[in-house]
Amino acid sequence: YNAEKGISTYTDVAKDDHLAHGDKLGIIDRLTRTLKSLIRRKMVLDDDVKWSTWLQDILELYNASPHRGLHGGTPNAWWGDQKAQEAQHSMDSLHNVEQYKQLKVQVGDVVRIHKGKETFGKEDITFSKELYAVVSKTGYKFKVVDEQGKPYRR
Repeated sequence: YNAEKGISTYTDVAKDDHLAHGDKLGIIDRLTRTLKSLIRRKMVLDDDVKWSTWLQDILELYNASPHRGLHGGTPNAWWGDQKAQEAQHSMDSLHNVEQYKQLKVQVGDVVRIHKGKETFGKEDITFSKELYAVVSKTGYKFKVVDEQGKPYRR
């Protein structure tokens, strides 16, 4: 459907920018899991399955709660603080550069590819069984080929 409509479905939205702290899609996934957990708890505690009637309360609770990723701040407090957001982004970027510097992978090395998780696949093996050779490195990006010399594409 997306291809027919000319809609791009590129999902590596933030992987280049957020190596160490997960990509933005991962952040959304984490938010979704948290909200589902809060909704389930409320459904069980109150014996009320009409979650749409109290979803706003759950969202307000979430946004008013301290978050470790916000250094103990709340989403409500961070939402209007552009300087804090920019400072956090700068710190994350510097952290990511340091993480990249620690990568010891070089052209000629043999590696496994980190695979994305499938639905309900958190416990699955997340690295390929196949081995790949690193054929080039440009900045923080690597090109690899399989044993037959075929380039790996996401």
